Amino acid sequence: MKQKMLFSLYAAVGLITAVFMQGSYGAKVVCSATGDPHYKTFDGKTYDFQGKCKYVLTKDVGNQFLIIQDNIGCGNQVPSCTYSLTVVINGVHLVITQGIKVTYNKADRYSGTFQANGATVTVHKDRSVQVTTTFGLEIVYHRNYNVYVALTNTNFFGRLRGLCGNYNNDRNDDFTTSQNQLTNNANVFGDSWKLSNTCPDTVPSGPSACEHNVELKNFAEAHCKKLLNDPFTKCHHLLNPAKAIQNCNFDVCQCFQQPEGCLCEEYAAYADECGMLGVNIPWKSKKEFTACNEPCLSAPCYNGGVCFVDINIGYICRCPFGFYGRNCELKTP
Repeated sequence: MKQKMLFSLYAAVGLITAVFMQGSYGAKVVCSATGDPHYKTFDGKTYDFQGKCKYVLTKDVGNQFLIIQDNIGCGNQVPSCTYSLTVVINGVHLVITQGIKVTYNKADRYSGTFQANGATVTVHKDRSVQVTTTFGLEIVYHRNYNVYVALTNTNFFGRLRGLCGNYNNDRNDDFTTSQNQLTNNANVFGDSWKLSNTCPDTVPSGPSACEHNVELKNFAEAHCKKLLNDPFTKCHHLLNPAKAIQNCNFDVCQCFQQPEGCLCEEYAAYADECGMLGVNIPWKSKKEFTACNEPCLSAPCYNGGVCFVDINIGYICRCPFGFYGRNCELKTP
């Protein structure tokens, strides 16, 4: 008898954990967009894309669902980061803003679980949002910039389009543009999926900020390589840490204001993906990572906001021009 699994994601203790159960769908596939942002398609192709616009992250050709990713400038404004996701499921719109707020039916939700036309939406206290559907689609937006889309319904095989690729077990044709043309250029591919012609075309990002800041470069290299050590080693057989370390070095060097906070986000991103593969890594309980439990090192201030510890409420964010809110998560109208 063929074994089938239903892949379920939930957020707990700062991790996204995988649960495998008997169900009605096939094995999981996951697309991710993490950090500044670094993409991995459903078929496993990895690439970086620093566009600043709204893009089709993924959609099915039958219009059952559409996920739009809004990327804006972050850090030193050279790279981009995810600002929000717009999720359209059977005509129902949800807007998830940086893992802490869901807007549905013109109401903002900051906590709790609710139903949205067949989808179950949960806003967790650890700054993550989970959307689960009855047809094998799950979405997790974790903390500042880490986005995961999981599919367990093989009926979508070969029927997807967008930055997550086409889900046909062939990563060589994942760079198929919205005009159904194959390219080998990540920027040409990414720009083809933007939703506004007023957004400028994406240009090569140029050298890493590490090349201009030796002190920050040394800091990133010294700490990012901890992904090679315990407790992360328990996942190495499933997830090669080499790409994660490369991404970590790049992202931390862009965070010239609070590199420690971005470093903690990189550890979390690796642990999150391991969790989706069924490997729980309680890294924050280890002594060398306990600093990541401090209020400001959980990177609570979005969009370039600067965090200050406050003995009464934990932290205060000083927001840059154009943003406001407890976490600088809201754009000024």
